[in-house]
Amino acid sequence: MGVSLYPVLEHEVAGYDATAVVGKAFAHAVYNWPIPALVALGDFFSVSPEEVASLAGYYLPGDEDAEEGEGGAAGRKPAPPDFQPPAEAWYEPTAGLNAVREALRALREAPASVTAGLNTRKNRVEWVISDLEAVERVLLLAQEQEVRFHFAMDI
Repeated sequence: MGVSLYPVLEHEVAGYDATAVVGKAFAHAVYNWPIPALVALGDFFSVSPEEVASLAGYYLPGDEDAEEGEGGAAGRKPAPPDFQPPAEAWYEPTAGLNAVREALRALREAPASVTAGLNTRKNRVEWVISDLEAVERVLLLAQEQEVRFHFAMDI
């Protein structure tokens, strides 16, 4: 169990394996470690308006699955007219690659005195590096195929 942070691509990409990024150590580091290059990766997080509505107990007009009672819509109501969730944000993979590579560099070059307190039994620096390397591979595929991305969270 735990929170996972992983890349979502705007559309299908050849060679992309959605299970390639575990993302648990990545999520913990981005939201808990005091390393600016890691914290900056949180800026690439986004969520769809449908997900925001679902979290609020609503479904949006045109969400046929929800209207028909499919897809876990039980107990959700139509969103009120003033409910306006933000649009899903998408980012260029080059920007994400630069940020991920900066985070990798920061972790690899961090003095032991910085990483010692972060290297706990639950969240080791090498696990974060492994997650970031997997994210880097996904973003390279996205860049090659000119597909935008954002990070999403699984709880």
